[in-house]
Amino acid sequence: MLNRHPCYKKSAIFIILMGGASFERKEIATEYLELYSILNYILVPVASMNRSTRVFTLYTWNQYTKEELYFRSTDRPVQRFFPDKLRNLNGYRFMVFANPFYPYIVYDHDEKAHGVLVYLVTTFILQPRNGTAYYSFNDKERLAMDADFVTPEERSSYANILYFHEMTGICLICPVRTVRDFLGHLLKPFSLGIWFILGGLFVFCRMLQILFPNLYRYDLIGLTFFGGGGIEYEQPFAFRIVTLTLAVLVFFLSEAYNTKIISLMSLAKFYEQPRTLKEIADSDYRILATRMGAKLFPDLSNNFLSQRETVREERRLGESVLSHYCTIMLLENAWVTMKMRTLDDDTPLYIVDELLIYDKSTMQLARHSPFFELFERLFIVLRESGIWNYLINRLNELAGRNPKELSNFQECWDEGIV
Repeated sequence: MLNRHPCYKKSAIFIILMGGASFERKEIATEYLELYSILNYILVPVASMNRSTRVFTLYTWNQYTKEELYFRSTDRPVQRFFPDKLRNLNGYRFMVFANPFYPYIVYDHDEKAHGVLVYLVTTFILQPRNGTAYYSFNDKERLAMDADFVTPEERSSYANILYFHEMTGICLICPVRTVRDFLGHLLKPFSLGIWFILGGLFVFCRMLQILFPNLYRYDLIGLTFFGGGGIEYEQPFAFRIVTLTLAVLVFFLSEAYNTKIISLMSLAKFYEQPRTLKEIADSDYRILATRMGAKLFPDLSNNFLSQRETVREERRLGESVLSHYCTIMLLENAWVTMKMRTLDDDTPLYIVDELLIYDKSTMQLARHSPFFELFERLFIVLRESGIWNYLINRLNELAGRNPKELSNFQECWDEGIV
C-alpha cells in the first residue's frame, strides 16, 4: 500500500501500536519504515497501555545518526516525539545523476561538478545539515541515485518532480557575424518627417519660380541643393535672402544625416544578429542538416544544407564548422558549446532567442525520497527571493563572453556568484 498510495507524503505522522513481543523485535519495524524512508513515526508498546499505567514509553529511530530515541508519553510538547531527522545527515552522501546542462551543472576536467543545481544542493541542503554530495553522468549508476536531473521517470505515484521555470528545448546556435555592411547603412532612407521636409523644399522652390519669374530667374532647386545657377551677389536682395535661408536649412539636414550614418555604423549595429526563426529564415544563414530537420521545421527548409553538403563541409572544416554554419542542438549542449569553445577560435557563437522546440527542466527525486519536501520548500525560497533567477541570468550573460576572458567554468562560476 505504501508503495502505490497516491496521497501519502513524507511529512505524514505515523503512530504504530505494537504488542509486547513485537516491540521487543522493533528493529524489524524500523527496517521496514527505513525501506520507505518514513521518518516521522513513533512505536508504542500496547502491553504498557493499561489503565493502571498512565505513563508509557515511546520509541523512534534516526536512520542517519543511528540514534535510538525514547520518550515518555507525558512529555510535552508532542512535537518532540517527531524530531527533524534531516537536521543532521551525519555525512550521508546525496547522489545526483545529471548530464552536463549549463548553467545548472557542468563538469570540469577532474569531473568536479559546478553550477546552480550544485549550489542549491550543497549550500542550502547539505552543508547546513552535515551531508555530502556526489554527481555523475554515468548511466550505470543512475538507478542508485537519490535524484535524476532533466530525465524524469513516468510514475503513477510519488512523482517527486521539481519543475524549473526556465525554458529549455532544442535551439539554433549560430556564428556571430562580424562583417561590416557600410552600403546598407548609407542607403538607409531618412525618417518620414525628413522626406516631407525635402518634398516641401522642392515644392517651395518651384512655386517661387512660377510666381516670381522675374525675381528668381535661375534654377532655385539646383542653386539650393547643388550650389549652381549664377553669381549670388548679382542677384536681387530677396533672392539672396531665400537662398541663404535654404542653404542653412540644407546644412543642418546634412549634419543630421552624417550623425545618423555614424550612429548606424556603431559596432552594435554591425553585429546585430537574427534573434527569431523568421529573421533566420529571411537571412542567408545556412543550417547543417539533421535527420528530418527540414521536414520538422518547414519554415527553415530553404536554410538547411543537404545531407551531402553537410558531410562535405564537416570534413573540410572539422571542428571549425560551427564558425561558418548554424546547427541544431539541445539548449543545454548549446550553452556548454558556447562556454567551452577552443581558446584559439576567435569566432564567437550565439543562441537564437526563439527556440525550435520548447520544454521544461526538471529534477526528480527517488520514489520514496525523504528529501523531496525539503528541496521543494527551499527551492521556492530561492526562487521567490530572486537568488535563483539572478544566478541563472548572470551565468548566461557570462557564457556569451569571449572564452579567452574566462578559460574555465570555475572562473565563470566564481564571477557569477559575486
